[in-house]
Amino acid sequence: MGADGRELIISTTRPELIPACVALYANPHDERYAALIGTKVRVPLFDYEVEVKTHPDVEPTFGTGLMMVCTWGDMDDVIKWKEHELETRHIFDQRGRLNALAGQFAGLSVGEARKEILKALDAKRLMKGTKSLPHTVGVHERCNTPIEFNHSPQWFIRLLDHNIRRRCWSEERN
Repeated sequence: MGADGRELIISTTRPELIPACVALYANPHDERYAALIGTKVRVPLFDYEVEVKTHPDVEPTFGTGLMMVCTWGDMDDVIKWKEHELETRHIFDQRGRLNALAGQFAGLSVGEARKEILKALDAKRLMKGTKSLPHTVGVHERCNTPIEFNHSPQWFIRLLDHNIRRRCWSEERN
């Protein structure tokens, strides 16, 4: 529900990411949402609010013209998260199951969560319909499992320093 009391409808191919929602975006030239920019809206099924923002990359004619940005559903989400310094709501654990941020859906796999969240939206009469669309999803090259973005620390080793040590050790042995 928007700050102006009007119902907001968002099309998504990833309902399991609703608990990871950190912002809604509209195109800055889309008059339908002009009054909502800068206001907060409640995330359905979860007890928190996100801000409505603008970005020129949001296509007013795609879906309902509102883009749900989650951490992280796809590269567009990652870009907006980084560019606008959005909150991080990482909802997957290392096993690919939803964590405590997903509330009653914690512990479910991505597929199970999708089904259960759709059921919960429908039970609360929040779903306005479904339709099939083509959707590009990155998959693992061997097993075709969909790939999820996972935010984690990265480790880097200065190889040049180690190469010098290895070369010295190698020369001592000869």
